[in-house]
Amino acid sequence: MARSKKADIESLRQALVIIGGLIFLPFMFFSFFHYKKLKKMYLSNSNAQRVFDSGLLMKCIVYSAGMIASTLILMFYVTTRVPPDFINYALAVNGIILVLGIYAIYKMAQRVAVRYLGVIFNNDTKMMIIPVDLANASASENLRFQFLRRMGECEEIPVKLITNITREKGVNFYIHGAFGSRQINFTNKQKRDECLMALQARTKVSRGGDLGY
Repeated sequence: MARSKKADIESLRQALVIIGGLIFLPFMFFSFFHYKKLKKMYLSNSNAQRVFDSGLLMKCIVYSAGMIASTLILMFYVTTRVPPDFINYALAVNGIILVLGIYAIYKMAQRVAVRYLGVIFNNDTKMMIIPVDLANASASENLRFQFLRRMGECEEIPVKLITNITREKGVNFYIHGAFGSRQINFTNKQKRDECLMALQARTKVSRGGDLGY
């Protein structure tokens, strides 16, 4: 009996690994098609400069793979830890976890596309297009999971409204203005400084100060 149960657990583990692989394939397709959509929306005009960081792409993919693994591990735990009499409830819970997990993974796929698109300076509209700053949200918005809904969005900010720029220690910098503050980050200082120089070439605002280097 113990051997049979162990074999069932191993079969379940293998099935979840296969499911994980099957989930990751459409994840990559979601990312690709969302990127194509964003590129058509923001880069169809040739008079634009794009600053992108391929390191952010890999970082987001790793996070997404971790989310897929966490979802499957949670399903595995629920299935293997409940008594046999409650297996139907466990399957129902797993169904809910799978649906919520797929939605979260879908939004992460969009975030991968947004992060790979990077920062765009449209020279015709005088707009700076950045990934939505998910940290720039109120407590009530976070409770409503607004950050999850906006993961696949970009924000357009008129360059003329940027009144100050501050550089944080490491690879981040902030833009400030009537719109509030937005964080822009990269995986290395070279890309950060490339974006800063592109911005400063389009505005008279000098860097207002460093928060460390």
